[in-house]
Amino acid sequence: MESVKFSVALIFVFSIICCKKPMNNPGLSLQNFPLAIGDKWVYQVIDSSGASPSIDTETIIVTFKNTYPNDSVVYFTQTTLNNIAVDSGTIIASNNFLSYRYTNFYYSLFNDLEILFPLALNETWLGNNFKVSGANISINTLGNTYTNVYQINENASGFYGPVFDVVDICPNVGIVYQSLSYTMTYGTKRTSARLINYSLH
Repeated sequence: MESVKFSVALIFVFSIICCKKPMNNPGLSLQNFPLAIGDKWVYQVIDSSGASPSIDTETIIVTFKNTYPNDSVVYFTQTTLNNIAVDSGTIIASNNFLSYRYTNFYYSLFNDLEILFPLALNETWLGNNFKVSGANISINTLGNTYTNVYQINENASGFYGPVFDVVDICPNVGIVYQSLSYTMTYGTKRTSARLINYSLH
């Protein structure tokens, strides 16, 4: 059953690749996005949906991986919230894409995020739902400065309503910032994630 699920996910991502526009100015490649067993990213997550914002610490760690005959690699992840395990998921990686899939949508960061590489300014995919809106920029978050950052904007339609997402990716670091707003049955959920620290292998 699990192999069937992964096969369906891989077919879905390959269909996305076919819709990507030709690119004349290659930028950030998948090889510059770290993914290895033991890699860990720790984020400060602020949920400002309610009257009083909540601040939590969320950690994503790569636990193991499977390689498939088509050279796609599925990385399995564990997510903890304030040191308590709350979710598990996968990151599908191939020659030119990353696809985030998690089990528990409420606790997961970057769920259903599709990143097609190489990234370059103004590139779009998935029917213009995703667009690279910034390239080689510098950002400061929680006292840390990241350079050569690429910024992705998502403007899509979710199950209950619109989804607005901003993701900043730093070469050889990973995702350093996310601002997400999406509609749920009870209203609009607004969260932001800022990288506190990371450990790569």
